[in-house]
Amino acid sequence: MTNRWTPLLKFGLVGVLNTAVDFLVFAGLSAAGVGVLPAQWISYGSGVANSYIWNRKWTFREQVSGSVSEFVKFILLNLMTLVIVSLLLWGMIHGMGFSLYLAKILATLLSVIINYIGSRTFIFRA
Repeated sequence: MTNRWTPLLKFGLVGVLNTAVDFLVFAGLSAAGVGVLPAQWISYGSGVANSYIWNRKWTFREQVSGSVSEFVKFILLNLMTLVIVSLLLWGMIHGMGFSLYLAKILATLLSVIINYIGSRTFIFRA
């Protein structure tokens, strides 16, 4: 039996891995000259794929059914998050003059909050 903090801890650990995947792909694509938004979309997608696998199989496994509906909700949550974070990233870099990596860090923090709340509330719920 797990306590109520276990999923949050596991989600956090998976999030660290997702963030590493996201940042490494983003940095590689940026260094290769890929534009900010395409680099964000590709890197975020890489983190999302990693997130679904680990959260489905490890973080929330005792609470989930593994249905097609669950996967669709997961994709929709992440598409919504991607749009919000992309707009924020673009605005911080081009509108507010933030550095590329500071903007990426701040946008990533927001995406973690959105995704935990959405995952816990709408996708991987008991």
